Amino acid sequence: MINKKTFIFLLVLTVSVRFLSSWLIKDFRPTLWEYEVITQNMLNRGEFIFNYREYGEYKAILAPGFSVLTYGIYYIFGTSHILMLFIQYFLMFATVIAVYKISYELLENHKYAFCAGLMVSLHPGYIHYSSNMLHQLTLYLPLFYWTIYLLIKSYQTNETRYFILTGLAAGCAMLTRATIMPVAVLSLLIIIILKRNQLKRVLTNATLAVVIMGIVYSPWIIRNYQVFDKFVFAQTNKWEVFWIGNNPNSTGGHYMVDGTAVLETKPLEMQKEINESNSELLDNQIFKKYALKFVNENPSGFVKGLFKKAYYFMWFAPHTGIKYPPKVVVVAKVLYSLFFLLTIFGVYYCSRERLFNRSFMFPLLLLLGVFSVHTLYFFEMRHRWTIEPVMMLFASISIALLIDKIKLNSSNASYIPEE
Repeated sequence: MINKKTFIFLLVLTVSVRFLSSWLIKDFRPTLWEYEVITQNMLNRGEFIFNYREYGEYKAILAPGFSVLTYGIYYIFGTSHILMLFIQYFLMFATVIAVYKISYELLENHKYAFCAGLMVSLHPGYIHYSSNMLHQLTLYLPLFYWTIYLLIKSYQTNETRYFILTGLAAGCAMLTRATIMPVAVLSLLIIIILKRNQLKRVLTNATLAVVIMGIVYSPWIIRNYQVFDKFVFAQTNKWEVFWIGNNPNSTGGHYMVDGTAVLETKPLEMQKEINESNSELLDNQIFKKYALKFVNENPSGFVKGLFKKAYYFMWFAPHTGIKYPPKVVVVAKVLYSLFFLLTIFGVYYCSRERLFNRSFMFPLLLLLGVFSVHTLYFFEMRHRWTIEPVMMLFASISIALLIDKIKLNSSNASYIPEE
Protein backbone atom coordinates (compact mmCIF):
# COMPACT_ATOMS: atom_id res chain seq x y z
CA MET A 1 0.00 0.00 0.00
CA ILE A 2 2.89 2.36 0.71
CA ASN A 3 5.73 2.05 -1.78
CA LYS A 4 9.36 1.80 -0.76
CA LYS A 5 10.31 5.25 -2.09
CA THR A 6 7.55 6.98 -0.10
CA PHE A 7 8.37 4.99 3.03
CA ILE A 8 12.07 5.93 2.91
CA PHE A 9 11.29 9.58 2.14
CA LEU A 10 8.97 9.90 5.14
CA LEU A 11 11.42 8.02 7.37
CA VAL A 12 14.39 10.21 6.46
CA LEU A 13 12.33 13.40 6.75
CA THR A 14 10.77 12.49 10.11
CA VAL A 15 14.05 11.46 11.72
CA SER A 16 16.23 14.19 10.22
CA VAL A 17 14.04 17.15 11.22
CA ARG A 18 13.93 15.83 14.79
CA PHE A 19 17.65 15.19 14.87
CA LEU A 20 18.30 18.78 13.75
CA SER A 21 15.82 20.14 16.29
CA SER A 22 17.45 18.17 19.14
CA TRP A 23 20.88 19.34 18.08
CA LEU A 24 20.13 23.01 17.41
CA ILE A 25 17.65 23.76 20.22
CA LYS A 26 18.66 21.60 23.18
CA ASP A 27 22.00 20.06 22.14
CA PHE A 28 20.47 16.63 22.85
CA ARG A 29 19.66 17.56 26.46
CA PRO A 30 15.87 17.13 26.53
CA THR A 31 13.51 18.53 29.12
CA LEU A 32 12.68 15.78 31.60
CA TRP A 33 9.18 15.26 32.98
CA GLU A 34 7.81 13.20 35.85
CA TYR A 35 8.20 10.03 33.78
CA GLU A 36 11.97 10.31 34.17
CA VAL A 37 11.72 10.65 37.95
CA ILE A 38 9.50 7.57 38.14
CA THR A 39 11.89 5.67 35.89
CA GLN A 40 14.88 6.51 38.09
CA ASN A 41 12.91 5.48 41.19
CA MET A 42 12.15 2.16 39.51
CA LEU A 43 15.83 1.67 38.72
CA ASN A 44 17.23 2.82 42.05
CA ARG A 45 14.47 1.95 44.53
CA GLY A 46 12.56 -0.75 42.72
CA GLU A 47 9.33 1.26 43.09
CA PHE A 48 6.94 2.98 40.72
CA ILE A 49 6.70 6.10 42.86
CA PHE A 50 6.72 9.88 42.52
CA ASN A 51 7.01 12.65 45.11
CA TYR A 52 4.02 14.66 43.93
CA ARG A 53 3.77 18.36 44.73
CA GLU A 54 3.22 18.95 48.44
CA TYR A 55 1.08 15.83 48.77
CA GLY A 56 3.89 13.34 49.32
CA GLU A 57 4.71 10.09 47.57
CA TYR A 58 2.22 8.85 44.98
CA LYS A 59 2.33 5.30 43.68
CA ALA A 60 -0.18 5.53 40.84
CA ILE A 61 0.01 9.14 39.75
CA LEU A 62 0.35 8.25 36.07
CA ALA A 63 -0.41 5.44 33.68
CA PRO A 64 2.77 3.35 33.53
CA GLY A 65 3.37 2.94 29.80
CA PHE A 66 6.02 5.53 29.02
CA SER A 67 7.90 5.10 32.30
CA VAL A 68 7.99 1.32 31.83
CA LEU A 69 9.32 1.74 28.28
CA THR A 70 12.00 4.13 29.53
CA TYR A 71 12.85 1.77 32.39
CA GLY A 72 13.31 -1.11 29.96
CA ILE A 73 15.65 0.92 27.76
CA TYR A 74 17.69 2.22 30.69
CA TYR A 75 17.83 -1.21 32.32
CA ILE A 76 19.34 -2.74 29.17
CA PHE A 77 21.51 0.10 27.87
CA GLY A 78 21.96 2.37 30.90
CA THR A 79 20.43 5.81 31.33
CA SER A 80 20.74 7.55 27.97
CA HIS A 81 18.54 10.49 27.06
CA ILE A 82 20.00 10.57 23.56
CA LEU A 83 18.94 6.97 22.97
CA MET A 84 15.43 7.78 24.22
CA LEU A 85 15.30 10.73 21.82
CA PHE A 86 16.12 8.46 18.90
CA ILE A 87 13.44 6.02 20.05
CA GLN A 88 10.99 8.93 20.10
CA TYR A 89 11.99 9.86 16.54
CA PHE A 90 11.01 6.38 15.37
CA LEU A 91 7.85 6.30 17.48
CA MET A 92 6.74 9.44 15.69
CA PHE A 93 7.60 7.81 12.37
CA ALA A 94 5.30 4.97 13.42
CA THR A 95 2.58 7.62 13.87
CA VAL A 96 3.32 8.99 10.39
CA ILE A 97 2.86 5.55 8.83
CA ALA A 98 -0.28 4.83 10.86
CA VAL A 99 -1.90 8.07 9.68
CA TYR A 100 -0.77 7.39 6.10
CA LYS A 101 -2.39 3.94 6.19
CA ILE A 102 -5.58 5.23 7.81
CA SER A 103 -5.88 7.92 5.16
CA TYR A 104 -5.40 5.43 2.36
CA GLU A 105 -7.93 2.99 3.81
CA LEU A 106 -10.50 5.78 4.06
CA LEU A 107 -9.84 7.62 0.80
CA GLU A 108 -7.92 5.14 -1.40
CA ASN A 109 -5.71 7.92 -2.69
CA HIS A 110 -1.93 7.90 -2.28
CA LYS A 111 -1.67 11.67 -2.70
CA TYR A 112 -4.03 12.33 0.20
CA ALA A 113 -2.30 9.68 2.31
CA PHE A 114 1.13 11.13 1.56
CA CYS A 115 0.03 14.65 2.49
CA ALA A 116 -1.50 13.37 5.74
CA GLY A 117 1.72 11.56 6.67
CA LEU A 118 3.77 14.61 5.70
CA MET A 119 1.70 16.84 7.97
CA VAL A 120 2.28 14.52 10.94
CA SER A 121 6.00 14.42 10.18
CA LEU A 122 6.29 18.22 10.06
CA HIS A 123 3.83 19.16 12.82
CA PRO A 124 5.77 21.74 14.91
CA GLY A 125 4.35 20.51 18.22
CA TYR A 126 5.18 16.90 17.48
CA ILE A 127 8.68 17.87 16.42
CA HIS A 128 9.26 19.87 19.60
CA TYR A 129 7.93 17.25 21.99
CA SER A 130 9.69 14.32 20.33
CA SER A 131 13.05 16.05 19.88
CA ASN A 132 13.40 18.31 22.92
CA MET A 133 11.44 16.50 25.64
CA LEU A 134 11.06 12.97 26.92
CA HIS A 135 7.27 12.77 26.96
CA GLN A 136 4.55 10.12 26.73
CA LEU A 137 2.92 11.95 23.79
CA THR A 138 5.45 10.20 21.57
CA LEU A 139 4.21 6.79 22.75
CA TYR A 140 0.46 7.19 22.95
CA LEU A 141 0.13 8.84 19.53
CA PRO A 142 1.38 5.82 17.55
CA LEU A 143 -0.52 3.41 19.80
CA PHE A 144 -3.75 5.39 19.40
CA TYR A 145 -3.51 5.62 15.63
CA TRP A 146 -2.44 2.02 15.06
CA THR A 147 -5.44 1.05 17.17
CA ILE A 148 -7.68 3.12 14.89
CA TYR A 149 -6.11 1.60 11.77
CA LEU A 150 -6.61 -1.92 13.12
CA LEU A 151 -10.23 -1.15 14.03
CA ILE A 152 -10.80 -0.05 10.44
CA LYS A 153 -9.24 -3.27 9.13
CA SER A 154 -11.25 -5.33 11.63
CA TYR A 155 -14.45 -3.73 10.37
CA GLN A 156 -13.55 -4.05 6.70
CA THR A 157 -12.33 -7.64 6.76
CA ASN A 158 -13.75 -9.27 9.90
CA GLU A 159 -10.49 -11.24 10.08
CA THR A 160 -9.56 -12.60 13.50
CA ARG A 161 -5.93 -11.46 13.21
CA TYR A 162 -6.95 -7.82 13.04
CA PHE A 163 -9.13 -8.14 16.13
CA ILE A 164 -6.23 -9.77 17.98
CA LEU A 165 -3.89 -6.96 16.94
CA THR A 166 -6.55 -4.40 17.91
CA GLY A 167 -6.71 -5.87 21.40
CA LEU A 168 -2.91 -5.78 21.72
CA ALA A 169 -2.59 -2.21 20.41
CA ALA A 170 -5.51 -0.87 22.47
CA GLY A 171 -4.28 -2.61 25.61
CA CYS A 172 -0.81 -1.09 25.23
CA ALA A 173 -2.37 2.30 24.47
CA MET A 174 -4.46 2.08 27.66
CA LEU A 175 -1.27 1.56 29.66
CA THR A 176 -0.14 4.95 28.39
CA ARG A 177 -3.49 6.80 28.36
CA ALA A 178 -6.72 5.11 29.35
CA THR A 179 -8.66 7.56 27.13
CA ILE A 180 -8.54 5.03 24.30
CA MET A 181 -10.48 2.37 26.23
CA PRO A 182 -14.04 3.72 25.72
CA VAL A 183 -13.20 4.57 22.08
CA ALA A 184 -11.99 1.02 21.39
CA VAL A 185 -14.85 -0.70 23.22
CA LEU A 186 -17.52 1.49 21.58
CA SER A 187 -15.91 0.92 18.16
CA LEU A 188 -16.02 -2.86 18.66
CA LEU A 189 -19.67 -2.60 19.72
CA ILE A 190 -20.47 -0.65 16.56
CA ILE A 191 -18.70 -3.27 14.45
CA ILE A 192 -20.91 -5.94 16.04
CA ILE A 193 -24.04 -3.92 15.24
CA LEU A 194 -23.02 -3.16 11.66
CA LYS A 195 -21.88 -6.73 10.98
CA ARG A 196 -24.91 -8.43 12.54
CA ASN A 197 -25.32 -10.52 9.38
CA GLN A 198 -22.08 -12.22 10.52
CA LEU A 199 -23.02 -12.00 14.18
CA LYS A 200 -21.44 -15.18 15.50
CA ARG A 201 -18.05 -14.56 13.93
CA VAL A 202 -17.86 -10.83 14.65
CA LEU A 203 -19.09 -11.27 18.22
CA THR A 204 -16.41 -13.91 18.82
CA ASN A 205 -13.72 -11.69 17.32
CA ALA A 206 -14.79 -8.57 19.20
CA THR A 207 -14.95 -10.48 22.48
CA LEU A 208 -11.46 -11.80 21.79
CA ALA A 209 -10.20 -8.25 21.24
CA VAL A 210 -11.72 -7.05 24.54
CA VAL A 211 -10.28 -10.02 26.42
CA ILE A 212 -6.82 -9.34 25.01
CA MET A 213 -7.14 -5.67 25.96
CA GLY A 214 -7.98 -6.75 29.49
CA ILE A 215 -5.09 -9.21 29.68
CA VAL A 216 -2.58 -6.62 28.47
CA TYR A 217 -3.88 -4.02 30.91
CA SER A 218 -4.46 -6.32 33.87
CA PRO A 219 -0.91 -6.20 35.37
CA TRP A 220 -1.45 -2.52 36.19
CA ILE A 221 -4.79 -3.21 37.91
CA ILE A 222 -3.34 -6.18 39.83
CA ARG A 223 -0.32 -4.13 40.90
CA ASN A 224 -2.55 -1.29 42.09
CA TYR A 225 -4.71 -3.67 44.11
CA GLN A 226 -1.59 -5.06 45.79
CA VAL A 227 -0.38 -1.53 46.60
CA PHE A 228 -3.67 0.03 47.74
CA ASP A 229 -5.73 -3.00 48.70
CA LYS A 230 -8.38 -1.40 46.54
CA PHE A 231 -9.39 -1.36 42.87
CA VAL A 232 -7.67 1.51 41.03
CA PHE A 233 -8.29 1.33 37.29
CA ALA A 234 -6.00 3.97 35.85
CA GLN A 235 -4.46 6.59 38.14
CA THR A 236 -5.16 8.20 41.49
CA ASN A 237 -5.48 11.85 40.52
CA LYS A 238 -8.51 11.77 38.21
CA TRP A 239 -10.53 14.00 40.55
CA GLU A 240 -7.63 16.42 40.85
CA VAL A 241 -7.62 16.94 37.09
CA PHE A 242 -11.41 17.27 37.15
CA TRP A 243 -11.12 19.94 39.86
CA ILE A 244 -8.51 21.84 37.82
CA GLY A 245 -11.08 22.35 35.09
CA ASN A 246 -14.10 22.77 37.37
CA ASN A 247 -13.64 25.19 40.25
CA PRO A 248 -14.39 28.88 40.87
CA ASN A 249 -10.94 29.95 39.61
CA SER A 250 -10.71 27.59 36.66
CA THR A 251 -9.47 28.87 33.33
CA GLY A 252 -10.01 25.49 31.70
CA GLY A 253 -6.31 24.63 31.94
CA HIS A 254 -3.43 24.25 34.36
CA TYR A 255 -2.61 27.97 34.55
CA MET A 256 -4.19 31.34 35.18
CA VAL A 257 -3.57 34.09 32.64
CA ASP A 258 -0.79 35.54 34.84
CA GLY A 259 1.00 32.19 34.95
CA THR A 260 -0.19 31.12 38.41
CA ALA A 261 -1.02 27.44 38.59
CA VAL A 262 -4.72 26.83 39.18
CA LEU A 263 -3.73 24.30 41.86
CA GLU A 264 -2.20 27.18 43.83
CA THR A 265 -5.65 28.78 44.18
CA LYS A 266 -7.10 26.00 46.35
CA PRO A 267 -9.26 27.25 49.25
CA LEU A 268 -7.47 27.28 52.60
CA GLU A 269 -9.74 24.64 54.11
CA MET A 270 -9.14 22.39 51.10
CA GLN A 271 -5.39 22.82 51.35
CA LYS A 272 -5.58 22.07 55.08
CA GLU A 273 -7.40 18.80 54.42
CA ILE A 274 -4.79 17.79 51.85
CA ASN A 275 -1.95 18.68 54.23
CA GLU A 276 -3.51 16.45 56.87
CA SER A 277 -4.01 13.58 54.46
CA ASN A 278 -1.44 10.84 54.21
CA SER A 279 -2.96 8.99 51.26
CA GLU A 280 -3.18 9.71 47.55
CA LEU A 281 -6.55 7.96 47.55
CA LEU A 282 -7.78 10.33 50.27
CA ASP A 283 -6.37 13.31 48.36
CA ASN A 284 -8.38 12.15 45.37
CA GLN A 285 -11.55 12.09 47.48
CA ILE A 286 -10.84 15.62 48.75
CA PHE A 287 -10.59 16.91 45.20
CA LYS A 288 -13.78 15.02 44.36
CA LYS A 289 -15.62 16.64 47.27
CA TYR A 290 -14.66 20.19 46.31
CA ALA A 291 -15.16 19.66 42.58
CA LEU A 292 -18.67 18.29 43.07
CA LYS A 293 -19.38 21.06 45.56
CA PHE A 294 -18.62 23.57 42.81
CA VAL A 295 -20.81 21.69 40.33
CA ASN A 296 -23.72 21.46 42.77
CA GLU A 297 -23.50 25.03 44.04
CA ASN A 298 -22.79 26.66 40.70
CA PRO A 299 -24.33 24.50 37.94
CA SER A 300 -24.51 27.42 35.52
CA GLY A 301 -20.79 28.10 36.06
CA PHE A 302 -20.05 24.44 35.47
CA VAL A 303 -22.00 24.38 32.19
CA LYS A 304 -20.45 27.68 31.11
CA GLY A 305 -17.05 26.16 31.82
CA LEU A 306 -17.84 23.19 29.58
CA PHE A 307 -18.56 25.49 26.65
CA LYS A 308 -15.47 27.52 27.43
CA LYS A 309 -13.26 24.44 27.44
CA ALA A 310 -14.87 23.18 24.23
CA TYR A 311 -14.01 26.49 22.56
CA TYR A 312 -10.48 26.50 23.94
CA PHE A 313 -9.99 22.92 22.79
CA MET A 314 -10.64 23.90 19.19
CA TRP A 315 -8.82 27.23 19.48
CA PHE A 316 -6.41 28.67 22.09
CA ALA A 317 -6.98 29.38 25.77
CA PRO A 318 -5.83 32.76 27.20
CA HIS A 319 -3.06 30.98 29.11
CA THR A 320 -1.85 28.94 26.13
CA GLY A 321 1.84 29.46 25.45
CA ILE A 322 2.58 31.59 28.53
CA LYS A 323 5.93 29.84 28.89
CA TYR A 324 6.92 30.62 25.30
CA PRO A 325 7.79 33.92 23.55
CA PRO A 326 4.66 35.77 22.35
CA LYS A 327 5.83 35.53 18.73
CA VAL A 328 5.73 31.75 18.96
CA VAL A 329 2.09 31.88 20.03
CA VAL A 330 1.23 34.26 17.17
CA VAL A 331 2.88 31.95 14.64
CA ALA A 332 1.09 28.96 16.18
CA LYS A 333 -2.27 30.72 15.83
CA VAL A 334 -1.61 31.64 12.20
CA LEU A 335 -0.54 28.10 11.30
CA TYR A 336 -3.46 26.53 13.16
CA SER A 337 -5.95 28.93 11.52
CA LEU A 338 -4.67 27.86 8.10
CA PHE A 339 -4.77 24.21 9.15
CA PHE A 340 -8.34 24.58 10.46
CA LEU A 341 -9.51 26.17 7.19
CA LEU A 342 -7.89 23.38 5.19
CA THR A 343 -9.65 20.86 7.44
CA ILE A 344 -13.05 22.50 6.94
CA PHE A 345 -12.62 22.54 3.18
CA GLY A 346 -11.53 18.89 3.25
CA VAL A 347 -14.70 17.96 5.16
CA TYR A 348 -16.77 19.94 2.65
CA TYR A 349 -15.04 18.24 -0.28
CA CYS A 350 -15.61 14.78 1.20
CA SER A 351 -19.27 15.60 1.65
CA ARG A 352 -19.66 17.06 -1.83
CA GLU A 353 -17.88 14.16 -3.53
CA ARG A 354 -19.56 11.57 -1.28
CA LEU A 355 -16.23 10.22 -0.08
CA PHE A 356 -17.49 9.50 3.42
CA ASN A 357 -17.98 5.84 4.30
CA ARG A 358 -18.61 3.92 7.49
CA SER A 359 -14.89 3.45 8.18
CA PHE A 360 -14.65 7.17 8.94
CA MET A 361 -16.53 6.52 12.17
CA PHE A 362 -13.41 5.14 13.91
CA PRO A 363 -11.12 8.19 13.70
CA LEU A 364 -14.15 10.42 14.29
CA LEU A 365 -14.97 8.48 17.47
CA LEU A 366 -11.41 9.12 18.65
CA LEU A 367 -11.82 12.83 17.91
CA LEU A 368 -15.14 13.04 19.73
CA GLY A 369 -13.91 10.93 22.64
CA VAL A 370 -10.80 13.00 23.32
CA PHE A 371 -12.73 16.23 22.77
CA SER A 372 -15.41 15.14 25.27
CA VAL A 373 -12.91 14.07 27.93
CA HIS A 374 -11.04 17.37 27.87
CA THR A 375 -14.22 19.41 27.69
CA LEU A 376 -15.29 17.68 30.89
CA TYR A 377 -11.92 17.77 32.64
CA PHE A 378 -9.35 20.37 31.53
CA PHE A 379 -7.45 21.33 28.40
CA GLU A 380 -3.90 22.16 27.38
CA MET A 381 -2.87 22.66 23.76
CA ARG A 382 -0.97 19.36 23.58
CA HIS A 383 -4.23 17.54 24.33
CA ARG A 384 -5.68 18.78 21.03
CA TRP A 385 -2.63 17.40 19.27
CA THR A 386 -4.00 13.94 20.08
CA ILE A 387 -6.80 14.42 17.57
CA GLU A 388 -5.10 16.70 15.03
CA PRO A 389 -4.09 13.70 12.87
CA VAL A 390 -7.84 13.12 12.37
CA MET A 391 -8.14 16.70 11.17
CA MET A 392 -5.10 16.09 8.95
CA LEU A 393 -7.01 13.38 7.10
CA PHE A 394 -9.25 16.13 5.76
CA ALA A 395 -6.66 18.90 5.52
CA SER A 396 -4.49 16.61 3.37
CA ILE A 397 -7.24 16.52 0.74
CA SER A 398 -7.20 20.32 0.54
CA ILE A 399 -3.41 20.39 0.24
CA ALA A 400 -3.30 17.73 -2.46
CA LEU A 401 -6.03 19.50 -4.43
CA LEU A 402 -4.23 22.82 -4.05
CA ILE A 403 -0.97 21.33 -5.29
CA ASP A 404 -2.75 19.86 -8.30
CA LYS A 405 -4.50 23.15 -8.99
CA ILE A 406 -1.34 25.26 -9.10
CA LYS A 407 0.58 22.51 -10.91
CA LEU A 408 3.29 22.00 -8.30
CA ASN A 409 3.17 18.24 -8.34
CA SER A 410 6.05 17.87 -10.75
CA SER A 411 9.23 16.18 -9.58
CA ASN A 412 11.14 19.48 -9.61
CA ALA A 413 8.74 21.10 -7.16
CA SER A 414 7.55 18.41 -4.82
CA TYR A 415 7.56 14.67 -4.42
CA ILE A 416 3.98 13.46 -4.52
CA PRO A 417 3.63 9.74 -5.28
CA GLU A 418 1.32 8.67 -8.07
CA GLU A 419 -1.70 6.51 -7.35
